[in-house]
Amino acid sequence: MDTPSTGAKYAATVYVQWGLTTLAALLTLAYSAVSSHIPFQAPPAKLQRGDSEEPLLKHGHPAPCRLRLLAKRTVWYQLPPRRFWVWACGGLSAFDAIIIVAWTALNVVYVWQRVAFILPLFKQFASLGLFPDWNAWQRMLAAVSGALGWAASLDILLLFYPVPRSCFLNRLLGAGFPLLIKYHRWLGHGTMWLLTLHGWGYYALWISEADWLRGLQWDRNGTNMLAGTLSWLAGCALWVTSLAWVRRNYFELFYRTHILGFLGFMVFGFAHHVSLWAYTLPGVLLYMVDLAFRVLQQAQPIHITRCDMSVDGSLVTVHFRAGPFTPIHAIQDLFVGVEDLSPVQWHPFTSRAGPEPHTLLAHVKGYGPWTQGLIKQLEATGEAVVRVDGPYGGDIPPEWLHYSRLVIFAGGIGVTPVLGILHDIHSRRAALDAGDAKASACDPPPPERVHLVFAASSHAELALLDCSLLADARERGWLDVCLHKTGRHAPLAEPTKAEPTQAAPELAPHDSASDLTLASRASKRLKAMLAAKTPRRRLIVPYTFGGAHLALSNLLCLVGAVLGGAGAWALQRSGPELFASDKGAPDWLVGMLLLAGSCGGAMLLPLLATLPFHVAWARQERREAAAAEAAAGSSSDGTGSPPLSPPSPLPAGPGLGHSNLTLGRRDEESGVRLPPVAVVPGRPDIASVLAEVCELAGAGAEVGVLAAGPESMVYAVKEACAVHNASSCTAPYLDFCQHTFNL
Repeated sequence: MDTPSTGAKYAATVYVQWGLTTLAALLTLAYSAVSSHIPFQAPPAKLQRGDSEEPLLKHGHPAPCRLRLLAKRTVWYQLPPRRFWVWACGGLSAFDAIIIVAWTALNVVYVWQRVAFILPLFKQFASLGLFPDWNAWQRMLAAVSGALGWAASLDILLLFYPVPRSCFLNRLLGAGFPLLIKYHRWLGHGTMWLLTLHGWGYYALWISEADWLRGLQWDRNGTNMLAGTLSWLAGCALWVTSLAWVRRNYFELFYRTHILGFLGFMVFGFAHHVSLWAYTLPGVLLYMVDLAFRVLQQAQPIHITRCDMSVDGSLVTVHFRAGPFTPIHAIQDLFVGVEDLSPVQWHPFTSRAGPEPHTLLAHVKGYGPWTQGLIKQLEATGEAVVRVDGPYGGDIPPEWLHYSRLVIFAGGIGVTPVLGILHDIHSRRAALDAGDAKASACDPPPPERVHLVFAASSHAELALLDCSLLADARERGWLDVCLHKTGRHAPLAEPTKAEPTQAAPELAPHDSASDLTLASRASKRLKAMLAAKTPRRRLIVPYTFGGAHLALSNLLCLVGAVLGGAGAWALQRSGPELFASDKGAPDWLVGMLLLAGSCGGAMLLPLLATLPFHVAWARQERREAAAAEAAAGSSSDGTGSPPLSPPSPLPAGPGLGHSNLTLGRRDEESGVRLPPVAVVPGRPDIASVLAEVCELAGAGAEVGVLAAGPESMVYAVKEACAVHNASSCTAPYLDFCQHTFNL
């Protein structure tokens, strides 16, 4: 049993770590609130149009600093062999290598210092008869194995920082959950290797002592060996099922094992050694805040309010109605679960703002059983009740505003974030063109030129393009479009005997993406469920009141964890009447009590602070649904407005030609139409596209490169950028960023 001084040391350690973590979160949130009101530069003037083909901003992007570009070339240099690192871990930059080296050095120094401290104690205790009379290599093995366990506790702390989906690290680093999760995987691999060496070292020591079953003993006090073995086994199950092959082919196995393995790893880990409470909980508390938001949001099912299905039934666009407090941004991440398909699977989707106010839309493609099941359910019933976690990522500054010239590569349904980016650029340019300087005073000006390369494997994916937006952007001269079709080069619509061949007409200025499908070929908008009896719940952002709510929740989390930990500590000292021992609870039970008390208190207070709003909002939606039902009933008696009816089918949209997609629009005054865009068969030549853009940008420029879509295409763009940046220090620098979301 630990002495009171030892318990006080653990308590002081955990309170300092918790306090520093909470302070970092509050300072980051405060900085985000202040920086959002700091003007980026002098208010940008109205867009000036001259005789040149390309529009110019009077207060445009400043010339890139050579020193900053040199630092970027160095820090983000992709280490060779590039294809091996892409296959192994998605690419390895110099920055990633620095992180790995720093992590390795930290653990080596920690282990070395711990061994140097423990070895003399072993000799001293052995001379007093308190330790076995080990020889030199046994003492070294015991010291190194123990030091590896202590080092792993620090790694477990770091392991939790990238996990929350709404964390101060997202704002601090300007990176969302899809990017930070990579480091969570790396830390997980490193932590499990350390714990494996830690455990195997002790197993080898016990074998050398002929104490074969030492690792299976459930000790009352001190280090519980059986609990440590069970924790390691749970971690191994979590580790193996987290490999990329298992995640992609057996997602449900990965998800279930991840939850059960995490619980077993933490519960038995705290039972293994009570000091784990002092060194790992700060990271866990950030996860508790995030989990509290997610529990409340996932408990409120919402309805898909509108669906647009492609001609071949392989793609569906789903629309969600958001509440008035939910901020809508250009790109956001959603996690969607459908209980009719799986009670545990939550699939990530990238969403963007919908055509109506306070709506979000996402594209779903039938890749696997879950997505195919969702599409079949929507096609059969026209409705689906889902649980949504999110949206996330709206508080991260848009990186596409940092460049005067932008190249975007999109593939398949990866065009979703791309269309969100193009809509954002279009709205910002429209605001500047209208003289609204205040609207963008705190943000950099939008790019002066954007090059879009979109590769689709089917005509249904090409139909996702918002032709009215692309036509308007091309007419204004800031967008170049190049389309590729990588699938079979068959005509988009096979004419039948009852359906005469139609020429591809031009698109009107306000044609939507859904109008690009052919209504006569099973294209349809599924019913909007307006006559359903249950209230139509709207999507509510997890931290309802923005940054202030998130800051308050972090404070409440700290208070709840301290109170819960103090309550657990008082409970374990309650005496023999509860634990049948005059020394209180055994150490393994103390660890479990501290874990349950701290995590329970950390999650309970943020829940209580957020629950009243969800209750009030649910009552408001029920009142609105009752009022709508009463209005519909009165209108059926002739005393009110006409009853609501399902929306009419989509109008017959224009067809898509095999070689040309008409993105031009007709100017009513001049009658001039922009030229059509050719749909080129085959994959795009990424290197040639980048070389052409760099030639237009000129030496010493900085060009933003965004990639969204299949991993193979994203990695190809990343490698092409790396090869170009390594070729010359004077060539334009290609700043790569990806928008690919894979768990």
